Amino acid sequence: MRVEQRRGVRIAALLAVGCLVSFGAQAQVNVEAVRGDTDRQGVSGRVEASVTGLTGNTEGIIAGGSGRIQLRESRHFTFLYGSGNYTRLNQTTSIAKAMAHLRYNYEIDAWLWSELYGQVENDRFRRLTNRELLGAGPRFRLFESKQIGLFYGTSYMAEWENLNLATGDTASTSTLSHRWSNYLTMSLSLGDRLSAGTTTYFQPRFDRFSDYRLLNETYLEAGITDVISTKVSTWMRYDSAPPDDVKPSDFLITNAFVAKF
Repeated sequence: MRVEQRRGVRIAALLAVGCLVSFGAQAQVNVEAVRGDTDRQGVSGRVEASVTGLTGNTEGIIAGGSGRIQLRESRHFTFLYGSGNYTRLNQTTSIAKAMAHLRYNYEIDAWLWSELYGQVENDRFRRLTNRELLGAGPRFRLFESKQIGLFYGTSYMAEWENLNLATGDTASTSTLSHRWSNYLTMSLSLGDRLSAGTTTYFQPRFDRFSDYRLLNETYLEAGITDVISTKVSTWMRYDSAPPDDVKPSDFLITNAFVAKF
């Protein structure tokens, strides 16, 4: 490996670790968008980051970032992902959220994996003091070629939530829910350095199917070099039973730079 390439790998690795440390604890997350190449043996990862400073009529800062590091050894695949977003404009904070996700996969066969995962997160403006979850289940390869990958995963998920509710909200501030987590994900290779994908999650409660979470993320990523790329993504979340003063849906469009190693 040339000196310049080794230097680029070290920088990307440091940025990824920095993001994990800084943001180590977003809302419901699409881990399929950050799963990485499951066939690549050894250690690899990526980092995304953006910072915008504003002065003049609007004073403040908009910052966001994420990092992933993964390890593949034979049939074992593990990755750790962390992300965070912060926005403060004109002395008012409007976004403050962070999360960390750890997932282990074991390849039973080429078409079947087992998954075990855990996650912690917080989101001040969804009144989420902290959310912790544990889950396990199978992941199925429905179709895969050089250009297209289609996978389905289903699992049992235990979810603990602590909420900072508004005055007058009679809901419980601390809950344990048992959910059925399902996702369908598709990835597309559109060229040497161009890829796209979409993932949809559906997570109803076993005891009350009218209480569910819905998440969709769609992205387009274009490589600038072998290490650096740019990514545009849309993110939508719907919660059928949010706290009284929290809107049920959120939508986000993001443009970010990505460094891979």
